[in-house]
Amino acid sequence: MREKTDQFHEKVIFLDVDGVLNSDEFLKRHTQEIISIDYVKILKEIVDRTNAALVLSSSWKCGWSKEEVDPFCVPLVEALSNEGLEIMDKVPEFIGKEKEISQWLFSHPYVKGILI
Repeated sequence: MREKTDQFHEKVIFLDVDGVLNSDEFLKRHTQEIISIDYVKILKEIVDRTNAALVLSSSWKCGWSKEEVDPFCVPLVEALSNEGLEIMDKVPEFIGKEKEISQWLFSHPYVKGILI
């Protein structure tokens, strides 16, 4: 049996940001914030209940890597971190969401459950 490591997750949440961790209404009411802490707390509940890892499938992926985070992506990383969440990985860039997720899953055959 394969040992579980930081890179081995049987369940994955492909995380989009705009429209999921914020909304047009939220952004109109909160001009200084771009990530809803309330929405992040709901995400935390889902992660806790499913024991799933977060894979960034949003256009925000261009600002995130395991080694470095661009300044515009810092609010996302901080909001997640404040709730004990972290991004494990991201899908490949700019080949279309369906292809990006399919390609990521092809590279991670041990994943048995997904949420998009």
